[in-house]
Parts: sequence; structure tokens; C-alpha cells
Amino acid sequence: METILAIAIVAALLWWKYGRKKSEKNKGGDSAGYPPQVQDQRRPAPPVRRTSSGRPLVLANSRLQKYHDGEAHPTLYLLNWNQREVWQIAQRLLPGYFDQSDTAVLHGYVEIKPEPRNSHDREAIRALLDGTTIGYFALENKAIVHRRYREAGRRGLVARVVILTSRRRTEIWVPNNPDIVPSYANHVAKLYGTTVFELPAEAPDAPIIREHRPTLPDAEPALVWGRTAERIEVVGEFARAESYVALLGREVGFHSSAGADRDVQLQLAQDIGNPYDEYAVAVWCEGHHVGYIPGERAAEVSRILRRMGTSVSLPGRIWARNDRGEIRARATIQTPPLDRWQSAGMPPGNAEVVLADGARMQVIGEENFMDTLGPLVPDEGEAMVWLRLKVDFDFRPNSAKKRVNVFLDEDQIGWLSDVQSANVLPIVQHINERGKVAVAKGVIAGSPLKAEAVLYVARAADVTRNWLDSHGEPTVVESVKRREFEWDDNE
Repeated sequence: METILAIAIVAALLWWKYGRKKSEKNKGGDSAGYPPQVQDQRRPAPPVRRTSSGRPLVLANSRLQKYHDGEAHPTLYLLNWNQREVWQIAQRLLPGYFDQSDTAVLHGYVEIKPEPRNSHDREAIRALLDGTTIGYFALENKAIVHRRYREAGRRGLVARVVILTSRRRTEIWVPNNPDIVPSYANHVAKLYGTTVFELPAEAPDAPIIREHRPTLPDAEPALVWGRTAERIEVVGEFARAESYVALLGREVGFHSSAGADRDVQLQLAQDIGNPYDEYAVAVWCEGHHVGYIPGERAAEVSRILRRMGTSVSLPGRIWARNDRGEIRARATIQTPPLDRWQSAGMPPGNAEVVLADGARMQVIGEENFMDTLGPLVPDEGEAMVWLRLKVDFDFRPNSAKKRVNVFLDEDQIGWLSDVQSANVLPIVQHINERGKVAVAKGVIAGSPLKAEAVLYVARAADVTRNWLDSHGEPTVVESVKRREFEWDDNE
């Protein structure tokens, strides 16, 4: 009896030490989140990167995303579903090579064709190598490639690709610039320690898929301001990593999880000659192309820009971070209603200076100038206007004080209060002393019976020395001559 009891105690102790932990592990699942007993039955999903619209975009190996060398960053990707076909084609094109090596990099031309009878996607567009379908273009690029295919007509369409293939894996890239395919293929081969082969095919007569590069307009953009009515999310940032590196790469937060961001002026310009979209509108920041207006808004914005005959400058914000070699970026435009982009009043000329932006500053005395303001008041919202600021004297009993009067072209529409005049007067005089006129951005709102005018002007205490020095040396002693006046202190 004692022997049996001893054996039971030992068994209990062994179960407590080993069996209980295993049971609890299966009961609660493992640390990766798999349910009990199914860890070996599940395969982790491949890494997926999402575009600004939230849709998934299949990527190449993450190590290749570190290859941001100007034009070499790929912007078109293929879904790699037909791995076996690519492997068989590679074996046929490179007889005997795979007896000594298990991986190869090939580059050359593939044929592009739609597949309208595809049971999964009637809009599918495929790439063929040696007459065999090797992959399909991702959702982000289908519309662009379809349009290019229609434009090519009977000539057909081809793409220049880089293929990494082995018995177990295949990856295919279509770089945005077909001219860099050889150097990109060498880069891939170096990463994987293998050999590069050029596909035995001459350059075709058909058009080659090539990324279109917009041209920055030479003319100065028209300024747009006012209360923000909406925000427009820029698209295509992921394909312009080099622009965000140039703009934010030196910021401290660029290499942190939070990223780096700053407020900027974004220039919107028609992308004339864009082969993919006749209404394409490019977005620029300090001379760098950072994306496009989304397709559902591009036609409306393009028509407004065509009517204005110029590009526009709007406030916005850019954000980017370096996520282990992959650049993640975002740009947002802040805009008043699109139909209010054109301003009233003469735009600033060469002899005028636009004052620095600041907080909203109320104009007073508008009720005395309703003949001028009434026709400019919009049915709703605000109307942008260019306003001239001039220094004059406000005569009062026993005194006279300088104040800033506000003009729309040659017509006065009001003046600034004593406090606001004191804030702006030194800036206006600084400009006047250099023989120029001060111009401010403003808005008009209200109704035809009671209009309100507001300026966007920085206070004299807020402008920088660089801004003041940029307007040169004084040319006149005082822009406004003191009027001759007398008053009787006894009256």
C-alpha cells in the first residue's frame, strides 16, 4: 500500500511540473494568438502595405524598399500568382543553370493584355512572358494600364520588368522608369547573391509603360486663403518617397514612430500632357512633387484651374517617417470652397508688397461703404479680396491720430480700430517708406444689408527681421505728409 501511495505522489508531482504547463498552453492558445492545437495549421499572412485610400497594395520584399535611389523606386507592382509558370519559363530560357544555382534574376520585356473573360475580375490586366501569363497588375494600377492599352491601339503595350525566380518564390517588379531596369536588376541580384540574365528579346516597337513626370509651372501661383471648408487628402505619396525625404528627412522625428510634420504651402497645378488622366492635378511643395489630387475631385479642380489660367497655392500639412527603410508619407490640403478660389480686387503688382499672414483682423466702418461692399457679398460663406492699406489721419476734437484705412482698389471700405492700427501701422509705414503700397489678404462676408470685412495680417511685433530686410532700403522719408491743421484749446 505504501508503495502504491508513493508512486501516486511521484506521478502527481510530475504532472504538476510538466503536464499542467502544457495543458494551460493548449487551453489558452500560444503567445502569437493562435487557438489551441491549430498553430501548425495556420500560416502567417504576407506583409501588406496599404495605400492612402486604405486599399492593399502587394509589395516586393521589404529589403528592396530601401532602394530609394531617385528614379529607381518602383511604383507599379504585379500580383505574383503564377509562380510555377515563371519557374518553368526560367528553366526553359536558362537550360542547365538551375542545376548549379536555385535563384536567378531576369530582366526584359513582357506583353500587356486585358483579360475580359477572367471569372474573378473582368477588368483584370495581365503580363505575358513567352506567351504565358506570369502575373496581374495590382488594383492601384489597373485603370492606368487599361488607359495606356487603349491609347496604344493595335500596336499593343509592353512593360520592362525585373523578375526574381526560384523553385519556391517569384517576385516581379515594373519600375517607374524602364531605363533603370538593368541597374535595378543588378541591385536585386546583389541582395540575393545570384546572377542577372537579360531575356532574349529585342526592344519592341509597341509603347512601353513609363511613369509620367509632371512639370512644375514657371509662373507664380495665385494665393488662396479664407476659412477652411474642407480637407483634401493627396494620393500617390507612396511613389514619391524622395520628395518627402528632401522635405522632412532632416527633421528629428523623421526616424521615430511619430514621424515628422510641418505646415506648408502646397501648389496645385494642371498636369498637362498626363498620359493617364486628362484632368490630373499635381501637388507640389517647395518644388518637390508630393502627389496628386484624388481622381474623384481632379476633374472639378482641373476645370477651376483652367478657368483661372494659373496654378494656386493653398495651406496644407505634410507628414512622413522612415519605417525601417520604407518611407511612409501623407499630405493634406486645407481649402475654402472650390468655387471661391478667385479673388476680387486687382492682384498685387510690382510696386506692391503682400503683407505677412496673421490672425483675422476686423475692419470697422463698413456700414459707410455698402455701395462698394454690397455687390461683393456672396450668398453664403466668404469672398476673397485683395485690400490696400494706407496711412491717414483721423481728426478728432483737439487731436489728430494716425490710422490705417482699408481700400478695395481705389474705393475705401473701412478702417482699422485704434488698437489694430497700432499693430499694423509700423509695417505699412515700413513698406511706404520704400516707395511701395501694402496689400493684405482679406475676406468679405455677411449680407447686402450688412457686410463685414476681415484682414489676414501679422502684427508688427510678429514679423521677422528677414522679412523686413527683404524689401530694401528706404527711398522716401515718410509716405504720408503731415497735414497742416490748427485747433483752439479754449474751444
